[in-house]
Amino acid sequence: MRKIVFFISVFILSLNLFCYKGTENIIDSKDFNIHGFELSLRSKQVLEKKKKLGRAILECYALIAISQTNYWINYTDWIEDWQFRLRWEDQKMRLFTLDANRFDDNEFTTNWTHSLSGALYYNFSRSNNHTWLESFIFTSVASLYWEYLVEWREVVSVNDNIFTSFGGPSIGESLFQLSNYFSKKSGTINKILTFVFNPILYFNNWLDRKKKKNSIIDYKVPWHEFNFFLGQEKGFEPEKGYDYVRLNIGLETEIINVPELEEPGKFSRFVKDVYSSEFFFDINFSSTGVKEYNALAKVALFGHFKHDIRKKSSNGLKGSNLFWGAATGFELFKEISFSSDDSDETENVSFPANFSDKLAVMNLFGPFFSCSIFSGSLKLRLRADAYVNFALINSFAMNKYSSQYDISGAKSTLKNHGYYYALGLTISSDFTLSYHNFKFRGKIKYYCFNSIEGMDRHQVNVIDDFDINDSRLISGVSFGFKLPSAPLIFELSLEGINRKGNIKNISYKEFETRLYTRIKFSF
Repeated sequence: MRKIVFFISVFILSLNLFCYKGTENIIDSKDFNIHGFELSLRSKQVLEKKKKLGRAILECYALIAISQTNYWINYTDWIEDWQFRLRWEDQKMRLFTLDANRFDDNEFTTNWTHSLSGALYYNFSRSNNHTWLESFIFTSVASLYWEYLVEWREVVSVNDNIFTSFGGPSIGESLFQLSNYFSKKSGTINKILTFVFNPILYFNNWLDRKKKKNSIIDYKVPWHEFNFFLGQEKGFEPEKGYDYVRLNIGLETEIINVPELEEPGKFSRFVKDVYSSEFFFDINFSSTGVKEYNALAKVALFGHFKHDIRKKSSNGLKGSNLFWGAATGFELFKEISFSSDDSDETENVSFPANFSDKLAVMNLFGPFFSCSIFSGSLKLRLRADAYVNFALINSFAMNKYSSQYDISGAKSTLKNHGYYYALGLTISSDFTLSYHNFKFRGKIKYYCFNSIEGMDRHQVNVIDDFDINDSRLISGVSFGFKLPSAPLIFELSLEGINRKGNIKNISYKEFETRLYTRIKFSF
C-alpha cells in the first residue's frame, strides 16, 4: 500500500508536467485581442518577468537552515522518532528503497501544519516570478530535502511530503494571489495587507521596488470579492441532545484572473497560469474561548475559458462564460479538544477514548467547472469539482469502538490522537443566484475516506490493523441582501452536516444543523 501512496504523488506531478508542456506556446494573437484592442509591448514584457531561481533558493535555504540548525542542536527532543543510524545500511534503505517511507505518528496539528511550510517554500519561488508548476516542483524538492537529508535519523514521512508539496499550490497560491492584488494598489492599508497575506512577496517586491513601478502601469484588476464577516452560529445536535450559540468571525475571498468576467465581449483562450483562487477562514467562540476553526483554500490551476456576453438594450447583460480545467485544494476543520485525549502526550489517553472531531484534507488534483449565465439583472453561477484526496481524518466511530474493544494494537495515530491516514474522494457543487441586491446560494459537498493499512511508523506494534471508513455530507442554503449605499451584506445561512463512521461491526452517525446570521463587510 505504501508504494501506491508514493506513486500517486509521482503520477500527479507527471500529469501536471504533461499538461503544462502542451500549453507553453498556446497564447497567440487572440489572447491579446479583447474588446478590439491589443495589449501593448510593455504588457507583454510584464508577462515575461525575469525568473530569479538563485534568489528563490537562497531565501528558501536561509529559512530551512535556521530550522535545520535548531533541529540538529535540539535533536534529543525527538529521540522517540529515531529509527536510523548514520551508517551505509540504514541510509541506503532510506535513499534507494521505499522501505523507509512510512506515516509518522505525530499529533494532528503538527502534521497538518506541514501544509503551511509548503506554502512558504512555494512562495519563495512564486514571488520570484516562477509559474505555479515551477513553484510546485520547487516546493516538492524542498520537502524531499528535509525528509531525506535533514531528518536522516527518522523514517521518510509520506504524509509530510504530500502535505508540504500540495500545500504549496493550494494554500501558497491562494495567499500569493491575495497579496499580489493588494501589492498593486497604493496606500498604507494595502501595504499592510500585502505583508499580512504574504510577507515573502512583500519582501521581494521591496527588493524589486524600482522595477515594480513599471509593472503596475499595465496591471488589469482581476474580478474579485472580499468579505470580512461577523455573526452568530446556533447549532443543534439531536443525537447528543443539546444546542449551542457561538460567536462566528471569518474572512472569505475569491479572485478570478479575468478582468472582463462580467463585461461585454467575446473571446476564448487557454489559461495556463491560474484561473482563480479562493480562501476562507472562520473561528467560532463560546464563553470559554475558541471552540472550532475552519479553513479552505482552492485554486483552479489551468483550463479553457470561453466568454460571450453582450449588453442588453435595457440595463444588464446577456450571455454566458464558461471555464473547465483542473484544480487543487486544502480543507481544515478542528474542534477544540474537550478532553486530554487530544493532547500531544500519549500517556494522557484514557479508555474508552474521548477524541474530538477534526480533519485535514488535501484535495490533490481534479476537474473543476464554472459557468455564469447573465440575463438582465439576473445572474446565475454554477460550479462543480471533484478530487482524489489524502486526509488526516478523525475516526467518528473510534470513541464508541474503544468502549467495547481493546485498541492497544491499533494504528499509532488512531489510538494516540484519534485520527488516521486515508485516501478518498471529495465532490462538491454550488450555485449562486443574484438579482439586484439580493443573493441566494446553495451548496452540497460529499467526502468519503478509507484508511491506509501497512504503513505505520511502528507497524511491528500494530497487531490489529483494521480497516476504517468515514463519510461526511454537508449541504446548505443562504440568503443575503446588500445595502445599496454601503459595503454591507446581511446574510442568513442554514447548514446541515451528516457524519458517519465505521470500524468493523461498530457504526456511529450524527446529524448537526447550524444556523448562521452574519454581517459581511465588503472591501
